[in-house]
Amino acid sequence: MSLTKTQVVTVGLLAAAAPVAFQWHTLANAKSVQQRLNAELTQLRQGVNSQEHTLNALERRLRYRERFIAGLQTAPDRTDFSVPEALKPYLEAWKKPAAPQTGGSQP
Repeated sequence: MSLTKTQVVTVGLLAAAAPVAFQWHTLANAKSVQQRLNAELTQLRQGVNSQEHTLNALERRLRYRERFIAGLQTAPDRTDFSVPEALKPYLEAWKKPAAPQTGGSQP
């Protein structure tokens, strides 16, 4: 039994088309995976950027607090403090020694 020329060509085309179809399917899957991974990478980069922004803000606050604390630690050595006029009566009252309490009953 022999095959006609048309049948031979058809078998040859089918034999050649099978690997091409497999490669096309594999390529389509790879592109799909690549798109998914690119989307995940974008999300991760956005998360990292957000975390870096938060870290930078916290580091700025920490530096501010450190400078503030350093200023408080050097405050006892300073003599150039000025008291606002509105607070001077309270400061004077605070400097006076407390008067002993009289008239109260003692146990």
